[in-house]
Amino acid sequence: MTWHWPGDDLKPEVGTEWIYRARTYSPSERVQITAIHEKKRSYRAEVLLREGDAAGTTENVPANMLHGRWADATKYDELMANWRRLDEFELTQSEESAIRTP
Repeated sequence: MTWHWPGDDLKPEVGTEWIYRARTYSPSERVQITAIHEKKRSYRAEVLLREGDAAGTTENVPANMLHGRWADATKYDELMANWRRLDEFELTQSEESAIRTP
């Protein structure tokens, strides 16, 4: 899930810090954008990992792994925690049978 807050640019700028997640429910990591590689419909970004065991290393990541400005990381983490709770919820057989599909 890629999310951008209202008013955000859809593409990060070099030098800014963004939220990076390797997988949907992985912990958010703080990265600094060091380069943008344009493609026809998207982009890839070179990012410098800022925290953890891999701090100081650079990775080339697709756009869908960048989820907004680092300043919004707390809000994004709350949003993703809510989605994860919904994802883990399972309907009972009775609830499943109550769902109508056309």
